[in-house]
Amino acid sequence: ISREDLDPFLLDDVINFTARAEFRDVCIVFISFEEPKGHVILNNFVSEVIRLSGEHGGYFSKIDFGDKGGVMLVLFGAPTSYENNVERAAKFLFTLKSKELNVLWKTGMTYGTVWAGIIGGEERCEYSAIGDIVNLSARFMVNAHSGEIWTNYKIYERLRNAYLIESAGTFTFKGKKEEKPVYKLQRPKELSEPVLYSGKIIGRDEELEKLNHHETIKYLLEI
Repeated sequence: ISREDLDPFLLDDVINFTARAEFRDVCIVFISFEEPKGHVILNNFVSEVIRLSGEHGGYFSKIDFGDKGGVMLVLFGAPTSYENNVERAAKFLFTLKSKELNVLWKTGMTYGTVWAGIIGGEERCEYSAIGDIVNLSARFMVNAHSGEIWTNYKIYERLRNAYLIESAGTFTFKGKKEEKPVYKLQRPKELSEPVLYSGKIIGRDEELEKLNHHETIKYLLEI
């Protein structure tokens, strides 16, 4: 298969991926939806999920259909990562919620360390992620009600200043020995000022060097 054959279907980061897999901190978004009557509605919904996930820096990993409807997986933080992967994932979901797509859907959303990379053999493989939080996100999705976004504590920590989030209690999930706390992501807060990223900037040395050479920025840093 040539590079030209792959370009319409895969990101450059996946095509150029040289390692077999790697540990990454990733926001996992599982979306379960009721399959609508009519291919046009289904096509519009799936197309919008793919488009919006790309716009917000996510990677649309897969779509699958079963006896209980369809499931989609979107990764934020792999293969491309940003300083605000969780915030991007949340904005993606609420942008999707704002669209009139005539499809009922629900979400499981977790954040943590995964094993991300090329999974499978030579005959069939894909770029995806595996790990405990991937499974937990899928369990959240299954147990959530239509329209709900179930999240874990790490997402609650990162979004509580910008979003209304309520505790749903603790639940026992299949395959998990201990009960897990669940939080429901409700909606963005109405903030008078935007919440700025205040963590350490990683992998932006070239961009920071350009900013340091900009006279306006240098002046602001000096005052």
